[in-house]
Parts: sequence; structure tokens; C-alpha cells
Amino acid sequence: MTSRAVASCTLGCRARSRNWDIAGLIKCGHCGCSLVGELKKGRYVDYHCTGYRGKCGERYTREEVLEQQFAACLRELVVPPPVLVWLQSEVAESDHTERAARAQTVRREQRDLERTRTRLEILYEDRLDGRIDAATYDKKAEENRQQQERIRQKIRTADAALLPPVHQAVDLMSITSKAADLFLEQLGTEQRKLLRLLLEQASWKGGELRMSFREPFEKLRTI
Repeated sequence: MTSRAVASCTLGCRARSRNWDIAGLIKCGHCGCSLVGELKKGRYVDYHCTGYRGKCGERYTREEVLEQQFAACLRELVVPPPVLVWLQSEVAESDHTERAARAQTVRREQRDLERTRTRLEILYEDRLDGRIDAATYDKKAEENRQQQERIRQKIRTADAALLPPVHQAVDLMSITSKAADLFLEQLGTEQRKLLRLLLEQASWKGGELRMSFREPFEKLRTI
């Protein structure tokens, strides 16, 4: 396989697995709508304005172009050690909060699942004792089973929601000279977590990314 074919395959596989995680982080510089990703030819991801406010003249841009410009902005950051300590604490706290919220969701859904089981048992007893007829029982029992399946799906979804390593964003920023290059190697979910932590706002206009960081990171940008 030629080097061009290898590069093409790599881009294609990456595009399919990324799920376009930087979508929603960038606004169109012309009209203020969000930029969204769209898979092209089953291989490449192009970003474009949603056009919710009418036809927009902003042209499509490739995902790799956006990533390179995000990386260029990251190269402007110089992070002192005390800030890294603070950043690690913030990321760890955010991760703990997300995990606690997920655990609470699972517990709530499990309680709802137990209630549907109890209702199903009561329905069965009512059927045996003749308090409801067979048709009513079948209808109510099926409704309960469908509700149980919906609840189980919510539990499965919550259990499968894997969070990125809590120190990944800190590790990226701790090696300032390599942060941008490492950013380009990350999976989309990990890139998004880092950008959401650092990014204040970003817009795309005329092939150029304009962005600002949250404080105190904006003060750390090199002139």
C-alpha cells in the first residue's frame, strides 16, 4: 500500500470513529450559527454553517484544517506550574461530579425498574384473583414490560458512558511545547473535554479560526 493510500485510510477510519466531537464548539463568523460536521464520501468530515438563520456564504472546511488551527492557538499557551496544579484540581473535580451524576442516574432508574416489577406482580395477583380480566392484564403487562425495557436501556447507556482519563488534559498542558501536537493525536471525546475546559468562544470566518480562552488561560497566551 502506498503512503498516500495509508494516509487516506487513516483519515477515513479516523473520521468514522471521531463522531465529530468539536461540533457545537464553533460559531459561524458570518451569521453566528453553529458549525456542524458532515461525513463526505464515507471518509472525510467537512464542517459547515447550519444556516438556521438563512442561507450563509461561509464555505465548507475540512476537519483537519480546523484541528490544525486549534492546535496553532494551543501553541500560544505558556502554562506556569502553579496553574497546572490548579488545572489538575479543576479537572479532577469535574470528573468526580460527572461520575457522581451518572451514578445517581443509574440509582434512580433502578428504583423505577423495581417499581415496574412490583406493579407487574400486583397485576398478576389481580388477574389470578379475578379483579381484572385477561385482556386488561395482557395490555397492562405489556405496557409495563415496554417501560422496563426503556429503563434498562437508560441504565445500559449510563453504564457505557466512559469518561476520559481525568489527568489527560493536564498532561497535555504540562508539556507546553508538545501540547498542540499531542492534541492532534487525541480521540475526539478527549479533544472536546480539553477544549471545553479552556475555550471561551470560537468562530470560523473566511478560512480563519478566531478564538479566546477562559481566564486565566487567556492571560497565558504569548504575544
